[in-house]
Amino acid sequence: MTDSQRFYEKISLLDDFTYLYYYLKVQLAPTRSCQKLGGLLNLSHTKKPLHKIFLNYRQDYEERLGLKSFILRESPQGVLVYFFQEKCLEDRLQEGDCQDYLRRCGYENPGSIKETLECLKSRFQGACPHEVGLFLGYPLSDVEAFTNFGGKASSYKGYWCVYSNIPLAKKLFSQYDQSKEEIIHRVLLEQG
Repeated sequence: MTDSQRFYEKISLLDDFTYLYYYLKVQLAPTRSCQKLGGLLNLSHTKKPLHKIFLNYRQDYEERLGLKSFILRESPQGVLVYFFQEKCLEDRLQEGDCQDYLRRCGYENPGSIKETLECLKSRFQGACPHEVGLFLGYPLSDVEAFTNFGGKASSYKGYWCVYSNIPLAKKLFSQYDQSKEEIIHRVLLEQG
């Protein structure tokens, strides 16, 4: 059994609040450590009603994780939540090339976190908008290439479809995985 399997087996025995906390802690580890700009999670009813747990304790989770959350889509079956560190997102939205791209996508005020997230939310009412990659920290060149090619002709795939700078992407993917594994190991030690 892998550490990841042992981790999920261990936390499945915990109360609902703690289960979701540890789940979020692992899934959002790269965002919490500022390696990744944001995380996008679909919380639904699997073995536990994750969306209801999250909605009931949203502020507690934000405080414990040190992240902000923004609900992009909500239904009786689940919620699609964007998690981020406010300062990191603010810095990204101030980048000129990022603002230019978002304006081309129809964002009126891409420098404002609130307005930009509201616009992203409205664009999520249909299919997943390609520009979401910017909010997750993907390189603009890869986001633009994905927009143009729809995932085809990428040179490498991991957390996103990579069209340029494969060595950097592989390094980042490895760092993301390592940050998750570190949390898994810590939790396994804590839980005995």
